[in-house]
Amino acid sequence: MPNLTGYAITYDGVANSTIPEFICQQVTRQLVGERRHVVAPVPGLEGGWVFPESPGMRLIKIDAAVVSTTYPVNRRVACRAVASWLEKPTMRKLIIGDEPNVFNKAILNVSPDIDEWRQKGTFSLEFLAMPYTYDTTISSSGTLTSGSSPLIATITAGGDVFTEPVIEVTAPIGGTTFNAFTLNGRVFGYNTAMAAGDKITINCISKVVTTGASIDTDIDGTYNSNNLSMVGATGLFLYLLPGANTFEVSGTPGVSIVVKWRNRYR
Repeated sequence: MPNLTGYAITYDGVANSTIPEFICQQVTRQLVGERRHVVAPVPGLEGGWVFPESPGMRLIKIDAAVVSTTYPVNRRVACRAVASWLEKPTMRKLIIGDEPNVFNKAILNVSPDIDEWRQKGTFSLEFLAMPYTYDTTISSSGTLTSGSSPLIATITAGGDVFTEPVIEVTAPIGGTTFNAFTLNGRVFGYNTAMAAGDKITINCISKVVTTGASIDTDIDGTYNSNNLSMVGATGLFLYLLPGANTFEVSGTPGVSIVVKWRNRYR
């Protein structure tokens, strides 16, 4: 425990400091997400064919305790407060004090047993998390405006793995007829006409195009299904790699574009 106080834990926006009796004693993480590749033995071949797969979920274990001033009532009240804090129906943001600038998307994986005696209760919290962590801050390209076609801009992303952006496009005076977006060898096209000032949002996380300004304020894939506009969409949704990315937009000149994303880490 750092400074004999334990690591700070924030889950779903609530800090463990709201439960003074709670102490995070130790954190154990899997180094990477679950290995999901498949090996197929082939007669006459050394080893076998390896079919790679994206990483699966990652386990995070937190050894914790509650230490109350009296028992059993105050100890039990503290344990119930921990249960109310951590029991969520969906994945929520988990921030651990040794990495305060990133969060995990996590949910309790098992129901912990609490070993209670006198003022103290000890337990292990096992969270099931997505394989990568996310910046607590959102990154943005700022407004990119093409004076002529094509627009070519450099977008520099951080982190150490790819990340999927949310792209908001605003049509210029005179509107648009077609635009194509190129990033890291992928081309995404949108050939539905847009009137002057119209907006569309290309959400590469949820793999949808919607009309109107982006409502994905947290960059987590949120969209309104009533605003879907997929008829004019072609090609592959885009991603950013760590470092400099060349972003090219061809088609009607004068479009304004804002790209937002969260850097991701192993």
